[in-house]
Amino acid sequence: MKDKSSSILKTKRILVDIFQLNDDYRLGNSINVFCKALNTLHTLTIVNVTLCRTHWIVYLK
Repeated sequence: MKDKSSSILKTKRILVDIFQLNDDYRLGNSINVFCKALNTLHTLTIVNVTLCRTHWIVYLK
């Protein structure tokens, strides 16, 4: 099974349900992602938020 955190680190984006977007996903906020495979903690910054038909795409840097 593919680890969700490793896919976030590869694509640098998070898919969020259309009604689940809140103030945690503001531009400039930081998100911590822990990768179990590498046993590391990565801090990524939100740089863009885009609305698709059924979900939000949160782009990270």
